[in-house]
Amino acid sequence: MPAKNLVQQSAAAKEHQLIQNPNRIRIVLLAIAFAAGSSSISPAMAQSGDMNCDGAFNIADIPLFVDSLLTTGTFGGCDISRADMNADGLINGRDTQPFVAALLAPCPPGLSLCGGVCVDLMWDGMNCGFCGNMCAPQDYCAWGACTGFCIGCPP
Repeated sequence: MPAKNLVQQSAAAKEHQLIQNPNRIRIVLLAIAFAAGSSSISPAMAQSGDMNCDGAFNIADIPLFVDSLLTTGTFGGCDISRADMNADGLINGRDTQPFVAALLAPCPPGLSLCGGVCVDLMWDGMNCGFCGNMCAPQDYCAWGACTGFCIGCPP
């Protein structure tokens, strides 16, 4: 049997195991929630993974995400389509890894989580270079350093 078929069968077998054993999903996601703490981000629009539509993607969304995977016929969240984390149009075990990755790394690339908010450490005067590093009122944060002038600062 070709190696590609073995890999496909292996992935299908793992997904089948997750579907057949929903407690395994719960245990894995609860362990991830414990590791992630309570970090969250505030989206401007509807956000994948924000299963309770509270405007934050955090550990409170895990039980509803698990419910969406189990497809028991009832869903207690606000929008089950937010569980489609890999944007393939399906809600299944393949959405688990993107959900976990987004939960553990809540900020988009280039931004850092400071005080529960995603900020750009290169330009944020309240978090210049690192979280909590505030520039003086007359200074700018430019390229991660507080300075009295700003060349190339964003508008």
